[in-house]
Amino acid sequence: MLKRLTALLLIALLPLAAAAEAPAQESFYAYFKDARWLRSEPAAGTPTVVNVPERTLLKLTPVDDKYAHAAYKGQEGYIYYREYVPVDYIDPHSPEAVTVEGFFGAPVYMRQSPLKNSSREADLPADARFQITYVTDEYAYLTYEGQEGYVYIADFVTMAYQKGATDPYVAFTTDPTPAYATPYYGAVVGAEIQPYTPVTVDGFDGDHLTILYNGQRLYVEQGELMRLNADFAVDAFAAVIARNASAQEYPLDNAALVGEFKKNAEVTVDAFHGEYAHVTDGALAGYIHYSNLKSSKATEQALQALQKQVERIEAQRYLNIAFTMLEEGNPILERFNNLCGGSAVPRFRYGCPYLWAGMYESSLLRARHPSSDSNYYFTDKLYLGGFDCIGFARWVHNKAGMKKLPAISDSRTSPRQNLVDVKKLAFSQWKDRLKVGDCVNLGYNGGGYHIAMYIGTLRSFGYSEAELDALAPYIDYPLAIHCGMNNFHTAWYAQYLKEQGITSVTPPDGGVTISILGVPFENAPHTETMWKGTKNVKTFHWFDLEGYNLTIINPTDAAYRWFCVYRNTEK
Repeated sequence: MLKRLTALLLIALLPLAAAAEAPAQESFYAYFKDARWLRSEPAAGTPTVVNVPERTLLKLTPVDDKYAHAAYKGQEGYIYYREYVPVDYIDPHSPEAVTVEGFFGAPVYMRQSPLKNSSREADLPADARFQITYVTDEYAYLTYEGQEGYVYIADFVTMAYQKGATDPYVAFTTDPTPAYATPYYGAVVGAEIQPYTPVTVDGFDGDHLTILYNGQRLYVEQGELMRLNADFAVDAFAAVIARNASAQEYPLDNAALVGEFKKNAEVTVDAFHGEYAHVTDGALAGYIHYSNLKSSKATEQALQALQKQVERIEAQRYLNIAFTMLEEGNPILERFNNLCGGSAVPRFRYGCPYLWAGMYESSLLRARHPSSDSNYYFTDKLYLGGFDCIGFARWVHNKAGMKKLPAISDSRTSPRQNLVDVKKLAFSQWKDRLKVGDCVNLGYNGGGYHIAMYIGTLRSFGYSEAELDALAPYIDYPLAIHCGMNNFHTAWYAQYLKEQGITSVTPPDGGVTISILGVPFENAPHTETMWKGTKNVKTFHWFDLEGYNLTIINPTDAAYRWFCVYRNTEK
C-alpha cells in the first residue's frame, strides 16, 4: 500500500517538475535603479558571484518569473529581475550595428553603461578621431586605451576620413614613437619605433599612416614619420675603405646590416645621403658613413658638388610642398612655377584656411569644432578645417622629410646649431644667412606665439626693381609663408561658404599666406583694421603685388616680445 501511494505521489508531481524546467524566455536589455547581487543559482540565499552596481546595462534571459541569467565583467550568474527598466539597445558587435568615425566637439565622458549618470570610466578629449558604434538613440559604444565603454553622442560630429594604399616607401622617426593597433584616439600601442629605424609605409588612414613593422600592421600619426628621401646621385668614382665598415640596407642608424667592407677594399661610390655614402664592390652594395672612405681628390670634389646642389634641391622640394596650400593665381607661386622650375599645384581655390589648433591634413575644408576657445574661435561653433601656424609648419617640414619642429615656445632654447643669428643684420642681408625652410618664430606681447617660414626674396622669384614700384626698396627683404590672420581669407571663404550653400559654418580669420618681413608699417601704402570691437581686432599693412595683398610682418615691432630663427635639420 505504501509503495502504491508513493508511486501516485510521484505521478502527481510530474507536471510541477515539467513546469520548473520550462524553456527560457527571450533575452532583452535592461538595468536596475539599485545595486543587485549576481547569484550562482536562480534562488534567494544561494552564493553570490559579484555585486552589480546600479544603472548597469545587462542582457537578461529569464529562467522563471523572478530570476534571469546575466553576465557582468566576465562572470555569469542569476539576478532577481523584478522592477527592471528596459532599454532599446543594439549589440555593437551585431551585424545590424552602425559604426561611424568622427570627433567630439567638446570633452566628453566614457561611461560604464549607455545610461545617464552611470559610472565614468574615462575622460575623452575633443577634436580627436574616434570610431563609435550606435547602441541607443543617445549613446554609442567605443574602445579607449583597451577599455570598453559608452559615450553620449550629442556632441559627436561624423566625418569621412580618407583611406587608401600608396606605393610603399621607407620612413623613420627621430624620437621613440608609438605605433598603434588602430588609427583612433586612445588606441593600444602595438610597438614603439626607435629613432632612425626604417619602417615601410604602404597606406594612409585619415590622420595616420599604415606601416609594416616587425610583421605587424600598425598606425602612426602622420606628423611623426619622415620619408626617407632619394639619394643624391653623383658621377661614380673609385674610393678605398679606410677601416672595416658595416654596410647598411638604408642610410639610417638602426638599419639592418647587409655585410661588411674590409679595410683597404676598393669600392665605387655612386651616391650620397646625408652623412652616408652608397658604395659597392661589385658583390656587396650598401651604405656606410662617409668618414669610412679614405680622403681623395675625387671624394672631395664629389662632396663639394653635393654641397652646391643640396640646398637648391631641398629648397625646390620644400616650396613645391608649401605652395600647394596657397590660393589659385598667387603671383609668387606662378613665378616659382614659370621661372624657377617649380611644379606646385594649389590644392584649394582659395588656399588653406586657418583653424585654431588645426594640425591634420585630413581635416582640411571639413566642418570642425576648434579644440578650445580663443579670441575668434569657440568650441560651440563650426569652422572650416585648416591648419594653425605650427600645424602648417610641421606639415610642410614632415612632407619635406625634415625633423619634427619643436614647440614655438621652445625654439629659443634649442641647441645652438639650430639657431641662426640675424638680429644684428639689416633685413636686406637676411638672405645671405637664411635657407629656405628656416623658421622665424615670434612671441607676442601679452602671450601667444607665431611661426613663419623663409622662402626667399622677391628677387629670387624673378622680380626686378623696375616692376615693383613701392616695393622696389624691399626687393631683397625676406619673404615668409605662414598660416595666420590676414585680411582676405575671411572674405574668400565667406564667398566659398555662400557658393556651397553652407550656413552653419563660420569663415576663418586667416589662412596660408606670404608676407614680407621687416618693412616699417608706416611705409605700407595700404592699411585696414578688421574685427573692430572684438578681442580679435587686427590692423593689417600691405603692398599690392600684382593684385595680391603682400602683408607685412615686422619681427622688431613692439607687438612682439622676442623672435628667433630656428633652422631645422635633416638626418
